[in-house]
Amino acid sequence: MVWMKWNKLCSPKAKGDMGFRDLKAFNLALLAKQGWRLQHESNSLFYHVFKSKYFPDTSFIGNGKKVCIWKDKWTPFPSTYRVVSPRILLPEDATVDTLIDFDHRLWRADLVRSVWDSCNLLVDCHWNFADVVWRIGCDVGSSTTCLAQFMAIAWNIWRNRNGIRHGEQPKKKENMILKASSWLPPQPGVYKVNVDEAVFKNLSSAGMGVLIRDYKGQVVAALSQRVFAPLGSLEVEAKAMEAAVIFARDVGIQNIIFEGDSLQVYNCLHGSSKAPPAVANVLNGILFHLQSFCSFDFSHIRREGNKPAHILAQHAKFVDDFVAWVEETPSFLETVIASNLPDSI
Repeated sequence: MVWMKWNKLCSPKAKGDMGFRDLKAFNLALLAKQGWRLQHESNSLFYHVFKSKYFPDTSFIGNGKKVCIWKDKWTPFPSTYRVVSPRILLPEDATVDTLIDFDHRLWRADLVRSVWDSCNLLVDCHWNFADVVWRIGCDVGSSTTCLAQFMAIAWNIWRNRNGIRHGEQPKKKENMILKASSWLPPQPGVYKVNVDEAVFKNLSSAGMGVLIRDYKGQVVAALSQRVFAPLGSLEVEAKAMEAAVIFARDVGIQNIIFEGDSLQVYNCLHGSSKAPPAVANVLNGILFHLQSFCSFDFSHIRREGNKPAHILAQHAKFVDDFVAWVEETPSFLETVIASNLPDSI
C-alpha cells in the first residue's frame, strides 16, 4: 500500500490527485455560508427560525456582554475553545465586550497587548512551528546564534519523535541538548571568536584561550595566554573576553561574534544584569574596544561546545606569556576542532 498525504488526496483530479472532499473545510464553508445568509437575508424564513431559537434578543453578531473572557468557550482554538493564558489584569468575571472598541468596531489593541505582555508567555500554545520561530526571531533580534541553537534543539526533538514512531529507543533529553550544543558557524562574512579560561590554583595563575573561525569552520587565528595573578573564575573569564576582543582587532576582523560559556559575563555584556565590582572595569574596557569593529554580537554556548577554546586555555599552563597562531591550526587542536563542527559543514 502506498501512503499519501491527506492534502494531496484532497487536491482536484484535474491536478492528477484523488479529488476527495476535505470534510472539515467543507463543513466550515457551509457554516460560513449560513452566517452570511443570517447577516444579509433577514427577511427569509431561515433567518426567522434561527433568530427565534438561538438569538431572540440580540443580533447574529453578538456584543460580548454575556461572554466571560476566562470561563466561556469563545476562541477558535479546538483544544479547549477557552483562553488558556493566566488571568492577571482583568477580573475573573470580565466579559469580552471590555476588549472591544465599539466606536471603531475593532479590538482594543492596547488592552489586549497589555494582558498578553503581563502573562510573560513566549508563544500561544496553538501557534504552528513557523509562528514560534518568528516570535523567537523577534525576541533575539539580530542574534542568529540563539535562533540557530533553538532550531538545532527543535530538529533533535523532531528526529527523536520520528525514531520512536519507527520503533527506535527514545533518546535522553540530555543527549539531545548536548548535540545541539555543538559549535555553530557564523554567517558568511562574519567570524566567530570562542573564549574560555582555566584557573591554575596551585600555580597562582590562570590561562586564557581564544579561537577565531570563519563560516566554514576554518581556523583564522588562535591565542593561548597566561595570566600571573591569583584570580577567580569570573575575573579570568572577563579578562579572557577582553583578550579576545583585542586579539580579534589586531588580526583585522571587522564583523564578529564573541562566544563563551560564562553566562554571567554574557548577561553583563548584553546589559541584562549588572556587572560585579570585581569585573566592572574590565567589562567597560571591552565595550570601549568594541568600537573598533563594524559589527559585533555576543552569544552563549554550553561548555560541551566550547572545548577547543578551553584546551587553548589549559595549554597556557605551559606558556611563559602567550603564543599565537595565525592562519594555522594548533596541532593539539585538530582532532577536537573536527569533532566540534556540526555535520552540515
